[in-house]
Order: sequence, then structure tokens, then C-alpha cells
Amino acid sequence: MVQKDSNAGKKPFFTFAQKIVISAAGTIIAAFLLKGLYSLFDIIPKDTFTTPMQIRHFEFIISVIHVLVIATFLIISRTDIGKPSSKYSFDKEIAKYAFEQFTRGWRYIWWAWLLLYLWLSLYFGQKYVNISIIDFRLFKAIADTLNTLSAIAFYNIFLVLDVPSVPINHKKNRAEAYYQGLKIATIIGLTVVVISIFDHYFNLENAFAGPLLVSFYAAISMAYFFGRLDSHILDIRRWMLAPLYVYVVIQVVWFTFWGTHQPRLEFIFLIIALILKIYLFLVVTNWLQNGKIQKYLDSATDDNIEPPTRARSGLD
Repeated sequence: MVQKDSNAGKKPFFTFAQKIVISAAGTIIAAFLLKGLYSLFDIIPKDTFTTPMQIRHFEFIISVIHVLVIATFLIISRTDIGKPSSKYSFDKEIAKYAFEQFTRGWRYIWWAWLLLYLWLSLYFGQKYVNISIIDFRLFKAIADTLNTLSAIAFYNIFLVLDVPSVPINHKKNRAEAYYQGLKIATIIGLTVVVISIFDHYFNLENAFAGPLLVSFYAAISMAYFFGRLDSHILDIRRWMLAPLYVYVVIQVVWFTFWGTHQPRLEFIFLIIALILKIYLFLVVTNWLQNGKIQKYLDSATDDNIEPPTRARSGLD
């Protein structure tokens, strides 16, 4: 029996038009705050973050902070504090397996990010102590690969929300769109990584096309997922999604100044990226605990048939 929505018939707290205005106002305010944050650095002496040692120190510390925060999130996600709610009762058994796919994919994102920032910490750490073991081209190649892996994980959870993702014994093609979509996303991701690696190895400091493609690939994966969250079934306030789209913008423009010795911009964007990662973890964890994601999968599932013993994720 399908659960009746307790919010049915209630007047929304904000109308659609009001939500649009609030989101736009929030974006404008955020832009001014970013401008103000950047202007605060005028207080810092001009020679700050200009020597090689200062830059190495800054990059190493901020990478280590990312590692600690992400590792903490992964630990929390395994505790009662961060685990999805077990109180939600699925109306359709198959939606339960789709939810397992989603939570596995969600963890894959954070594992890929953890590996990425561990790699950044190793690279910047060796520069900080004046040791040169990891070549710059190898560093960029692996960093782009790990960034792409996190993007593939984003495509995965988007597809779990977007199309049927759990196969059924007597209906093998039920999850065909899911596996086909994930296969295409993976092939494109691997192609982008290969192009980026060749670009770094042949152009070194002047690499452009490869990093650009990786940035756009990752940004589009995030945009797909964040866009799917804007559903009336999830009933998520649009102003809560606005900061996530800021993350998409950061992902697009990051490659233009990373490693170009613009430390002020690097500092601002790395701090914002860290804040947005924290925000992303908190809001999605909240939606997992209050049953919003579960309700969405229950409502979007068109079959009430028991699936195989274990639903296999495309990333398994």
C-alpha cells in the first residue's frame, strides 16, 4: 500500500515565484560575499604566498585538511549519526535495492575524493620538504584520473535516481538504460582522462584541452545529480540547491588558475570547495536520514516485483 503524503493539500511555505526570487537573491549575495572575501586579502602583505616555500606550505596544509574532513565524513557515514534512516518502510521492495545502489555510489564519491586529496597531499608534501619524487606530469595525470572517478560516481547516483537501475530475473532489460548510461559515461570519462594525460605529457605547463575537458566532465556530472534533486517528490527547497551549483561553477573554472601561481585565488577557491563539500555531505546525509531519497526512489519505481537476491551496482 502506497503511503499517503502527509504534506498533500498543505499550502507551500514559499510559492514557486518566491523560491526563484530567493534563489536569485542568494546567488547575488553570495557573489558579493565572495568579492568581499577576496578584498580582505588586500590586508595581507603583498609578498604573502609569493615565495615557492609559502605556496608549498599553503597547498600542503589545505590538502591535508581536506583529507581529514573527508575521512571524518566516511567514518561518520558508518555510524548511527550518519547512517541512512532505518525507520522508512519501502512500499516497493525493489526500491530498497535501488536505495542500496545509491548509498554505495554516494560513498564511492567520497572515497575517490579521499584518494584525490591524499595524492595532492603527497605531491605538495614532497615539495614542502624539498624532495622531488613524484613528477609533475605523473601528478597531474593521476589527479585528473581520480577527479574523473569521482565524476563517474556522480553519474552513477544520478542514473540510479533517473532510470530503473535494478534488474529483475524475468525482465532482464529493465536496467538496460542504467547500465548503458553508465557505460557511456565511463567511456567518455576514460577518453577525457587519456586526452588530459597526453596533453600534460606533451604540453607540460601549457596543457589546456585536457584539464578543460576533465573540469567540464566533472562539472556536468555534478550538475546532472544536483538537477535531479530538484524534484517535487523530494520537496527540497531550491535555495538549498543554489550553493551546490556554485560548486559546479568552481569545478569548471578551477583548471584556469590551478598551478598558475595565483595563490590568492587558489586559497579562496580551495576554502570554498572545502565548505561546499561539508555542506554537500550535511544536506545529503540529512535527506538520507529523513527519508527524502527513500521516498523519491519508492515513488519513481514502477515495479513492485522482488528483484534478485542482491542488486548489483554498475560500479561493483
